[in-house]
Parts: sequence; structure tokens; C-alpha cells
Amino acid sequence: MIDFKELKLLIQKASTTSKANLSDMFSFEIDTEKLEEMLNKKSDLHILRFTPNVKSAKPTTADYALISEYIYKKEAFDGIYDGQSQVASFIIYCDKEGTVNIPGLTPETIKDFYNLDLEQQVKIANYIMAELPVYRTLVIRRFNIREEKFDYLIYFRSNRVMINYIKNLREVGQFESNSGEIDVVEAEVPAENPPVSDNTTEEAATPVEE
Repeated sequence: MIDFKELKLLIQKASTTSKANLSDMFSFEIDTEKLEEMLNKKSDLHILRFTPNVKSAKPTTADYALISEYIYKKEAFDGIYDGQSQVASFIIYCDKEGTVNIPGLTPETIKDFYNLDLEQQVKIANYIMAELPVYRTLVIRRFNIREEKFDYLIYFRSNRVMINYIKNLREVGQFESNSGEIDVVEAEVPAENPPVSDNTTEEAATPVEE
């Protein structure tokens, strides 16, 4: 299991932007196959691939229900809804070092998950969401007017299985994080200048029982 800082870096590396079309300058995509390959080399985490690429969209008022699960500061909402930000969300799950046998899911079907029929997708996804450690991930790309550059905000929200799993890993020294809690993590990552700089920040909110 990798820590939050490294996971954010992998997500950033799997993100691409269009620099050719100025009218679409705030959008981004996350290459799910590339992210899956990087996760496989570094950890026991996987992305649940409902689409080949996770595409961002300009947030609307309908997204408040989703976004408010991750953030709570007014200035953060102001930044997201300033017309210069786009958001994307996806699911990352853990197979506990490959020890979990997920019915109907192999490395091959992970890569081709989005081509399965709806019944198969629902059966597999229901099992993962109910039984395995899961991060629900929100990525926001916004323009930092003060510094005249694009930033990523990356948030993770853990299910109860993930919270307990990480606590157990910490007890045996197998998980490190600068954050005091493990339910919600926020980080600002310079989008155009990897790796993460020293002024990257993390903020944790109080875990919520689910």
C-alpha cells in the first residue's frame, strides 16, 4: 500500500490536458489504463475502470452533493465555482496484496471492465464497494490566478473497510502519511511541474461513520 503523497503523484502523471484548444483549457482526462499500470507496479491498489478515460467537466450546482462530501471551506467552494475549474471523480480499490479473490475479476477484466455488460459490472462493483478497501477520489483542476498556473486538488474519501485496513497497516509500520486522519485528504499539486513541491499541503477532516 502506497501513501497518499505517492498516490497523488501517480494520479497526476496519468492526467493529460489539451493545450491546443484555449476554449477547453481547464479540462483534463485521467488515462485509466496508464494509472492502473502505475498502480500495479507500486501497490495493491486498482482503479475501477468504468471508462477508458475519466473526463473532467465544469461543476454545476448538481455537483454540490458530491463535492460537499470532500470539502467544507467556503474559499474552496469559491475556487471550484469560479468558472476556472473542472472536476472528475473515480473509484480506487485495494485487493490486499492480491490475497482477495474478486469474483469475475482478473487483471484482464480490470483493463476491459468497461466493456463488460451492465449485469457483470454491477455484480463486480457491488462486491468491491461492500467488501474491499475503497478510496472514492475527487480531482479538481483549477487555475491559480495569483501564481498564474494550474493546480490539482486531489481528495480521497475512504470507506470503513479502508479506514480499518490502513489502521492495521499503521500498527505494523506498513503505511505512512503526513495526515493525522485517513478519511479525507486534500492536497494541492502543481499540475505542470511534477514532482510535488515542498509546499504541498494536506488537510484531513474528521472521519465519518458509514
